[in-house]
Amino acid sequence: MRGVLNVFYDYFDGETKSFAFYTSCLAYLVTFITLYSIRNKEWRMIRIDIPFKYKMLLPFLYLISAVIGYTRAFNIDVGIQSGIFAILFSVLILTSKDKKFELTSILHILFLIFVILSGERVDALLALILHFLIGERNNTRKVSLWKVIPIVIGMFLFAIFIDAQRAGQAFNFPFVVSSLISQQTAVDVCYVYLTGVDYFIAKGTNSALMFNTVFGALPGKYGGVLSDYNYSIFLSKNVMTNPGGGLYYTEGLLIAGIPGLIFIVFVWSLFIKFVYKRRTQIFTLIFILIVVMQLRVQWYGVIYIYKILLLIFFTSLLRKMLIKIYKKKTLHGISRLEN
Repeated sequence: MRGVLNVFYDYFDGETKSFAFYTSCLAYLVTFITLYSIRNKEWRMIRIDIPFKYKMLLPFLYLISAVIGYTRAFNIDVGIQSGIFAILFSVLILTSKDKKFELTSILHILFLIFVILSGERVDALLALILHFLIGERNNTRKVSLWKVIPIVIGMFLFAIFIDAQRAGQAFNFPFVVSSLISQQTAVDVCYVYLTGVDYFIAKGTNSALMFNTVFGALPGKYGGVLSDYNYSIFLSKNVMTNPGGGLYYTEGLLIAGIPGLIFIVFVWSLFIKFVYKRRTQIFTLIFILIVVMQLRVQWYGVIYIYKILLLIFFTSLLRKMLIKIYKKKTLHGISRLEN
């Protein structure tokens, strides 16, 4: 077992481990039941029309935002939280594709690989996978499980290879098996959940953490990733220090116990189901966003999606306003010519 759990695993007693295991099973059972009805429903992507000259800027805007925003990977800190813009530019590139591998897509793929090789995988890996799954405009493409599995396995092996390079270890069969059994980030977030269960068993719930759930989009004392009401920071200060993150339903357990865990999982799954069934551009953006950020949400909490959703809504509103202004100017110009 790798990661911080390798050091502190024996700290947790049998009751804590059993409770964590069974409540995690409950969480994913709720997810399965909620999403079961859409398992065979077709999802159609409504493309976003972006002029080519602006579309060519997006990969470079992604790269700049990623280098500035992912401070741990690139060791650059200019005080700007631009990681959310990197995710937004990824989503815009993916939803505006006309061809499977057009120039903007190729540039984006190269920049995604560069970001992954630099050590930031959680948002870039799924965006990279989507490039191989999203087909051409006006071309209905059925993506079967047998097509997805080889791509996912290939990307997973690629991520393991990067791990081996960063750790200075040989990329061989034993290292691959070890990574399959205990992927370090997954182990670390499970450790955070165990500390949450340990706190819950010993002290019960803490409803004050709801501040961060409600005000998550607003940075400051009560909301945001660095707030004292963020469940990961709260556990680090009140149980044991942790590397950050934690399974997203940890928050629900700490706020309201098992009913809170079920509630947060059910609401998140219901939101995915609602977005999946909608057929508009804005919901296409949001669904691709959900896919790109799925690992971050699962491992670090739904708080990370708040700001991106706001950005998408504002981007959509701005786009509609610009279209209306353009149409008014065009109609005005035509009427002047006619007169």
